[in-house]
Amino acid sequence: MADGVDIGIPSARGITGAVQSYGVGAVGGVVYQLASGFVGGTGMSPLIGGIAAAALAGSVVKGPRGDMIATAAGFQTGLSLLGQLGGGNGRRRGNGNGPAVNVI
Repeated sequence: MADGVDIGIPSARGITGAVQSYGVGAVGGVVYQLASGFVGGTGMSPLIGGIAAAALAGSVVKGPRGDMIATAAGFQTGLSLLGQLGGGNGRRRGNGNGPAVNVI
């Protein structure tokens, strides 16, 4: 076990905190999705649109949770940009005549 990791019986306070964190994350995700759809549809570059959407989503929630939302949204933008390069993770197989098969 790592130092500082407490594992125990679930408590009402712990469950309440987890549900609140989930709700904050869900709101941040909705804001990010709406903002990226709006900004991405205006002809801006995907990078600038992703930065704007992540900044907006992170600014909706104040404090450390907002920072975490902005970080996660930036990570999602990076994944989207890499996916648009066409290579993906290099494991996609197929000849273009059927569904792509991902090899594990």
